[in-house]
Amino acid sequence: MRSIPQAPDVNDADVTMINVELKMLTNAQHRSIIVLCCYFPHNCRQSDSQLKLFEYISDLRLDFPLHNIVVMGDFNIPNATWSIQNNCSSLALQNISQSVLTYQLSSFINFTNLQQYNCVFNVNDRLLDLVLSDLKCLVSRTLPLSEPEDIHHPSLSIVINIYSMERNLSLNRHLVRKYNKADYSIVNTQLSKINWRVELEDKDITEAVDTFYSIVNDVIDRYIPSKLATETGYPVWYSRRLIKLLNVKLKWHKKWKTYGRIKFWSFIKSKKEHIGIPDTMYLDLQSGSDGQTITNMFSCFFQSVFEPNISFSLNTMDYNSNTIIASLDISENKVQSYLAKLDVRKGSGPDSIHPMFLKQCSKTLSIPLTILFKKSLNTGCIPKEWKKSLITPIHKGLDRRNVRNYRGISKLSSIPKLFEKIVYDMIYPVLRPLLMSSQHGFINKRSTESNLCEFLDIVLNAMDSGHQVDVIYTDYAKAFDKISHSLLIKKLEHIGIHGNLLRWLTSYLRDRSQAVAIKGYTSSFVPITSGVPQGSHLGPLLFNVFVNDIDKCFLNSNTLSTYLVGYRLGAPVIAQDPEQLSPPLSLGQGIVATHFSQGHVKYMTTASERRRGKAMVTDDSVDL
Repeated sequence: MRSIPQAPDVNDADVTMINVELKMLTNAQHRSIIVLCCYFPHNCRQSDSQLKLFEYISDLRLDFPLHNIVVMGDFNIPNATWSIQNNCSSLALQNISQSVLTYQLSSFINFTNLQQYNCVFNVNDRLLDLVLSDLKCLVSRTLPLSEPEDIHHPSLSIVINIYSMERNLSLNRHLVRKYNKADYSIVNTQLSKINWRVELEDKDITEAVDTFYSIVNDVIDRYIPSKLATETGYPVWYSRRLIKLLNVKLKWHKKWKTYGRIKFWSFIKSKKEHIGIPDTMYLDLQSGSDGQTITNMFSCFFQSVFEPNISFSLNTMDYNSNTIIASLDISENKVQSYLAKLDVRKGSGPDSIHPMFLKQCSKTLSIPLTILFKKSLNTGCIPKEWKKSLITPIHKGLDRRNVRNYRGISKLSSIPKLFEKIVYDMIYPVLRPLLMSSQHGFINKRSTESNLCEFLDIVLNAMDSGHQVDVIYTDYAKAFDKISHSLLIKKLEHIGIHGNLLRWLTSYLRDRSQAVAIKGYTSSFVPITSGVPQGSHLGPLLFNVFVNDIDKCFLNSNTLSTYLVGYRLGAPVIAQDPEQLSPPLSLGQGIVATHFSQGHVKYMTTASERRRGKAMVTDDSVDL
């Protein structure tokens, strides 16, 4: 373990540093707190002295990221203005540009991710003594150690909450494949010796897929080197190249003796803050401090958002008896071309086969994969192995230990995702003309910008004509997770998808399962009873089909514009009576079978000055 360098010799200032080693009885982990006490006299060299200390502590933060830091003492910055934040537990510096001292202090706080906890002002209503820490501290008045007490520096009691020393869940050591170190000439030679047609063609799709994985995994075990996974201290989505660039950036930062823009370092602070899963988590009344229990709690929470599969009936008047598409055919050349375009920066999914392996072996693997894809489409069946997904929890905000403050990111296996991409590219041109014109989400050549332009065009035209536009902004709660499989299948059939393709899409939606994977720990797989797969190619397209009748769900209004799960429902109003200016945007007979997100529904009225006086725009919350 590297030793912590001694505190710098700061001219005209006193700095004392101690390193406190703690052993927590709950998990037997060693934790360190670096405590620095300082005094800076108010003179012409004060800014240079403080900058030297700030640079030293910043280097400590970079070199020892797992250590906690507490800096306390007389900083002698009388012109600093502070405001209360975080439920009155800490203060934020307000007048950053007041002087060189305040600018340096603010840059230092932002970069090191420390907070100022002293809320006890002196008789002149100033804070000369500061308590900067990345641990929660309670600072209060106490009896002076000597009389008389210095009126400019009241005696303080500082209590450091060591239980706020969050540590991330440790890695469960496991083997990982080094696909970038393999000799793919040997791998391709071995794969080319296999007679895939004999191995796969006479089997059903499930048995054929099991045989394929058995053969491929045997080749991987023999020719792809492996190593034990190691703790990197970086988020799971950091690539090797990104980590290298980050280290170069940190190296040059040490040579940069003056701090950059405050907003830039605030952004860096927000991105580097808490990058892992704590070693102790809780879900309601249940808590856990080992990896397996934590993954099971996440799995239970993510499964709770799904809806039971309920049957629905649709209006048969909308039924399209004409078949727009019923089957698909995939060629070996097409599969090979898609394999050659795989992004090797992506990770592997539940089947543990990396995209780099598939891309490097695109020619030899295109034969068995074409056989499997054709067999799946012709039988209308997808094996369960291809319907598994791994969920990675991502922190949304607030308490990191609360499982409810996380959302899940789904990771699918590369082979079924490749299969999806091929199917998507074949059915999208057929379904695109059937999607409502106001939809802008996941539509080629459309985006949030086109969504906003179309909406503004409608509103401005109405205002030019002297009319009022009433608009309701809506949002769906867990939109992708709560889609009814039965209703979506009926809607696919109603728009003209029949035959093997309808059976294949039905199999694609049903009997899916997911597990939570964190730091080498994996929960048991649980069934997915509703929703479309997030992170997939077909998921957004199927969602657009599902909500395609949203315009039939509201009376006296139009769906002005849509972006994925957010809608603007509007009604131009042409009336002279003020009582008629806001007709109800009432529910009609369309079926969406999902839920509006509470607190994310807003009402806005837009009109010209002549019609509404000075109140041109109103924005209020409404309950639906």
